Amino acid sequence: ILEPYIRDETVKLVDLECGHNVRVRNIQPGVYKSIIKELQGEVKWLAIIDIDEFLLPMTEKDLPTTLRKHFDKASLIYVNWRNFGTSQKRLSHNDTRMIPNLTSCSLKSHPRNAIGKSIVRVDHVDLNKKPTPHFPILLRDKIVKYGDGKLFGGDGKPFNQISDLRSDGQHHDKYLRINHYFTRDEGFWRDVKIPRILNRGEKMDIYDIMYNAFIQCKDTKIIDFLRKYHPHFLKTLNRENK
Repeated sequence: ILEPYIRDETVKLVDLECGHNVRVRNIQPGVYKSIIKELQGEVKWLAIIDIDEFLLPMTEKDLPTTLRKHFDKASLIYVNWRNFGTSQKRLSHNDTRMIPNLTSCSLKSHPRNAIGKSIVRVDHVDLNKKPTPHFPILLRDKIVKYGDGKLFGGDGKPFNQISDLRSDGQHHDKYLRINHYFTRDEGFWRDVKIPRILNRGEKMDIYDIMYNAFIQCKDTKIIDFLRKYHPHFLKTLNRENK
């Protein structure tokens, strides 16, 4: 899948030897730190996201326009998740297109949606501090130099620290959010995710409450976005799903 993008230098692939039975969350901080260090002075922004997370501009046609118009003064943008469930669908093994199929999601007010991931200016990151899978630590002099409030939410408003956003009970997605397909489809949830989670209560909480919201809540904003700005891509998704 990546090969043509690697050839035209859109993608740079870095293979890492992690060993067997190593929890991903245990190696993520070190990986992020090495990547950020390598990219300092080379790129302006870095989005630290996983392959089941899709950055969604809410008002503009693409991410660069969104960053330029609404986050030009930011050092770090903490982008809230909108967590999606399986929609009670089991996709075929050849169908990896989650976007047009999985529309059931958790309510915006669910605490899980106060969590998110970061887009950061790599030159503003403190490499002496260990990052988390959700956000790196900024250089204090960069925050002071560029003024207070250099941390921004997806609504374009500044805040003082990550915990401020995670505890205010709001979903800050006016300009930017992440569609998070944590469970993916029924097959992935039951065959891959469930075996990883040992606590039965946690399994039920994730599946029934956090992500599917009892199939009462649906969101198609990412489909609307593609239909408006990238109709060819949406047609490709629909064609491959038939």
